[in-house]
Amino acid sequence: MSITHAWSNRLRSAVKTFLLASFLAVLGFSYALATQSDPDNGASSSADSRAVTSRAVGAPLRFTNAYLKPGADPGYPKGGNTNTDPKGFDLGDATQGAVFTRYLTATGGGFPYTFATKPNFDVFGSNVGVPLPPPPIPKVFANGRITDSFNNPVGGAARFNAVVTDFLGTQRTGTFRINVFPIVPPQPFRFALDVLPAAQLGNSYYTKIETISAPGPVTFSAIIGSVMVNGTSVASLEAIGLTLAPDGTLFGRPSFTFPAGNATSTTVQFIARATSTKGDAVSRTSATPNQVITFQVENTTQASSEVVASSCTINSTAPATGLNSLGVDSFTYNGAFDPKGQTLNSLAGSPFTLRINGAVLSGSFDDKGNIKNTKGLNVSISTDHASIKIRINGADLSSTVASATAKTADVVLSMEFKHYITCEALTMAQRTRSGKSVLSYNLAARKGSTKAGGMQIITANGVDQKFFDGTKGDKGTDGDAWFVRFLGVPRFSIDSNAAAAFPIRDPKLGANQSGSVSATITLGDDTLTAVTAKVRSIELHYKGTSTTAGVYELFLDGQRFVHTVQINSIPPSDTGIPQAINSKAQTILRFGLDLTGFSGGTGRIIAPDTARWRSR
Repeated sequence: MSITHAWSNRLRSAVKTFLLASFLAVLGFSYALATQSDPDNGASSSADSRAVTSRAVGAPLRFTNAYLKPGADPGYPKGGNTNTDPKGFDLGDATQGAVFTRYLTATGGGFPYTFATKPNFDVFGSNVGVPLPPPPIPKVFANGRITDSFNNPVGGAARFNAVVTDFLGTQRTGTFRINVFPIVPPQPFRFALDVLPAAQLGNSYYTKIETISAPGPVTFSAIIGSVMVNGTSVASLEAIGLTLAPDGTLFGRPSFTFPAGNATSTTVQFIARATSTKGDAVSRTSATPNQVITFQVENTTQASSEVVASSCTINSTAPATGLNSLGVDSFTYNGAFDPKGQTLNSLAGSPFTLRINGAVLSGSFDDKGNIKNTKGLNVSISTDHASIKIRINGADLSSTVASATAKTADVVLSMEFKHYITCEALTMAQRTRSGKSVLSYNLAARKGSTKAGGMQIITANGVDQKFFDGTKGDKGTDGDAWFVRFLGVPRFSIDSNAAAAFPIRDPKLGANQSGSVSATITLGDDTLTAVTAKVRSIELHYKGTSTTAGVYELFLDGQRFVHTVQINSIPPSDTGIPQAINSKAQTILRFGLDLTGFSGGTGRIIAPDTARWRSR
């Protein structure tokens, strides 16, 4: 059966189903979004239908760490970019006995991923050509972070295997190499890495730059004017949705208009400086000061996210005394959070780290999904309602503030949970007076904007029903009717048509848009026939009948960007998702929306509950 045209290429005389009105009425969005709208007119037109493929589960699972260069490792004389697994990846340099941090990264498959390390027993276990027993194996956290040290002599390089397992059970194995230098003779104070893992346009990115042989604490920074995208200079890392923290952590969501002619990837480059008490570090391979850092950003046309802010506020008093210390600043954040299958019990006792540009705060969850500690960090999550709230008092957030005359400030956030790391990049409205700055962002009120947008499911429900093809005496085919409430936020710093993706009404002018747009929904394996949604004030609305093949009702909200779709019963043969009554295992509900100016793909973990599927 053709999946893409599962409904449009088959004649089905009727689809008899009941509408889940009473069941769906109790479903609600778990956190409040403001309803005020700033002036912002846009025009929607018919979609140029692009295939919707979810980033979360639509592409092959693979590591995205930097490949070993040709000649760097005897196991990969031509470099690590081989055609078969295991591939050879470069995790840089380390010194015997010194603690280092690296991140294993991956994409594709079914997110979230679980990482593990295991020994590598091949004859290239060290640069001397003979494996040293036992082979060195650094410890890795489930979310990919390696923090460890090699305390025993390694003999040149630590080569080990790493396995990434996605939620669907798919695995990929890679061989990773860390050059381990002895304590004597000492290495110069230099960078340990020069090429970073690849990123995806608009998606979360998190890694770390490090040095070796530091004579004391090290502070990292990006040299002003050195940031380039595809050879073109840009103002700063923050301007493209990224930030380099003083401890060397680079994170964010790459957000820029992709260069014309670069269909698959482009290069981001900047010069990093690492300063200690006795001067600056030199580059990894020479005595030249500083380090040119490069990484690839792979193109994707779809919005996707794990966390999306509905509102965010920062109050900061400048000047501050220093980063990462207790201060007088405050921070509030309300947003949608995808738990990716975790419950409050499973998160109990697990660590959480929040980064706001250069500031770092951390804590541990209790069994109710809360964090409250003496450092002023308060976090509350709801896995059932897919929401997160953060409050901070007494922090130093001066790194978020732009110049006193600037009307906006670029703020980059990251949240590290035990099972994944997610990031967000916001352009926040800023006002400064008497040394005090207030930064604010509100999705519904158009105060500030999100750079990379987002697409994630808030709630998803499926109910086992029967599908009838209209033939006399037909007993029906098993199927499920689906209801999905989801966020679809345009990628304002990436897509040229983002501002016109959804209808916007200007209340000051009283002007309503008119007309309609073509919208395509993908659910599981099934790309449904496009429906024509009419513009109603700030909403797009389509409504079919109980005999409509595919979408029964679709609401697209151009103010809050919280949308809903109800889909009549679809056979498992089309969606690839079995009826809940016949399944005991969790799975991923793949979901996509495609219309002019916006294309989004995501995946939400769902679990069977007798005759219903529920988001987990």
